[in-house]
Amino acid sequence: MPLDGTALAEGALRFVAREDFAREATVVLPETVPTANVARAAESIATAYVPARAYGHERGDAEHRRDQATRHLYTAALTYLADRPWDSAVAVGPPAAQILELARDEGFDLIIMATHGRVGADRLIHGSVAGEVVRHAAVPVLLVRGVAEAGRETEQTADAAHPLVAPPT
Repeated sequence: MPLDGTALAEGALRFVAREDFAREATVVLPETVPTANVARAAESIATAYVPARAYGHERGDAEHRRDQATRHLYTAALTYLADRPWDSAVAVGPPAAQILELARDEGFDLIIMATHGRVGADRLIHGSVAGEVVRHAAVPVLLVRGVAEAGRETEQTADAAHPLVAPPT
């Protein structure tokens, strides 16, 4: 169940925490930390230039991002999975590739993740991690769809959630 620090991803985690099908499963929470080059490229595309500050703090930033991801995963697990078996992993690199590699290496039975439902220029800039995972996963993928309102992320309630299941390819 990959997390990315957004309310949408945590909404999917809340969905899983309430469902009986995952009650006995060990939920693994990976979070991906982009390499400095990936983070700089995304910022450059979004702003049309490479800021000078992106070059000066690469070493410290990567370690800081790893620490933040570790703290975030631990907090999310204690908040939503306190009574269930769980594990976490922080990976460095492109999110979809890291999710797929972890799923393959650890022998996951199912990947559950939130989808932002990005379209148009937003999808072009940010890509679609969920789409990439669905296309290349060797196991089923359960997507929990979120919505964006008024420029801020929100998750749908459990009653309104629309999980979409994609079979392995």
